[in-house]
Amino acid sequence: GALMWALGKVVETPEVARVYVGSFWDEPLETHELADLFDAEKGDLYAQIEQLPRGSTVQKMNDLSKRARMAKAHAMVMEHLRAEMPSVWGAKEKQEELLRALPSIYVEVSRHRGVPLGDFPDLEVMRTKLAMCDFTKFRPIDKNKLDRLESLLARDIPSLFRMVPDEIHS
Repeated sequence: GALMWALGKVVETPEVARVYVGSFWDEPLETHELADLFDAEKGDLYAQIEQLPRGSTVQKMNDLSKRARMAKAHAMVMEHLRAEMPSVWGAKEKQEELLRALPSIYVEVSRHRGVPLGDFPDLEVMRTKLAMCDFTKFRPIDKNKLDRLESLLARDIPSLFRMVPDEIHS
């Protein structure tokens, strides 16, 4: 308990880190009271080390999927903002109105386009960055690129996950 408390002060992660106990020196144990525990811990540690390449691959694919979903949500918001802009006058006022209404725009785009709200960029970061843009200069969504992004999310990433070997239980 004390070791975990001390580690919690040093390792700043939301989950508790796994601590392996054992005797990892080359000499035989002097007392054999904890030999079974040490052997079990050693086996767990080796199993965890064997899973590192798989875990890294899965993490990279999860990151790719998250970035692709966020790019799609971002593009949908940009398209919505561009479509709402007037073509002749009043662009500045309309842009300010749209910036104030960004939370409701997220909800509307989510509902109409089927994009989960969790995929959208952080609201305040997005608002800050959009404040420096001219919405009338946004390009329309390239349908071909959107279709390729949809294909990546629906087919390519799932097929990559199927290629990753499952955990081997011994």
